[in-house]
Amino acid sequence: MFNIKKEGYFLAVGKNNFYHRYPDGKEEILFLENAKLNPNVPFYHYLYDSSSLEGDFRSKNNERIKNSLFCLLEDDANYIDKVILEEYSKEYLNASKISFVEQCSILNMEKEKYVAVSKTERSIVVSYIENNSVIKKSLLDTKVEISEVEQIIKDYMYVNRFESIPLYINNISYDMSKFSSMGILVGKEVVFENARKYGEIYRCLGKSWGFK
Repeated sequence: MFNIKKEGYFLAVGKNNFYHRYPDGKEEILFLENAKLNPNVPFYHYLYDSSSLEGDFRSKNNERIKNSLFCLLEDDANYIDKVILEEYSKEYLNASKISFVEQCSILNMEKEKYVAVSKTERSIVVSYIENNSVIKKSLLDTKVEISEVEQIIKDYMYVNRFESIPLYINNISYDMSKFSSMGILVGKEVVFENARKYGEIYRCLGKSWGFK
């Protein structure tokens, strides 16, 4: 079984910060305060720009994470993003192993199918989820008209006239209330709890957690 006391280290990527959740439930919020950020570039790409930033993002917990640290990625994360986050987790958080999963895939743990919408520094992401796996997604410019996003959401929600798929809205770090009339806002606490459930399911099945 998934042992929270031993294996519940979670790192969720936010708008301009990391949420680091320890096994005892305590949380550390790490902000990047001393760097000038550019549009469309995730904040953690600046982690190694200056040694002065190390103090902002080095965990105050010096204990080495012997088991996996589970990193909850933004939904448009690419290979380079994962490389940076893996290096950060090993160097700054003393993690020995890092597992990744996209936040959109754990917004709900009860529904077999659902649609997820989220926002990042680079894009608005609409994803179609089955069994907590991303089947397809659309990446849209952050300045896109909300009507266009809503149309894509509807196309995903109503795949046929006999089935209506629910919408879950990632509200961890960005204010997504403008979509609340279409679905359910999901906050950080729910996502962390769902991550624990997700890990438990995969460990019971003998599968790897998330993806590399």
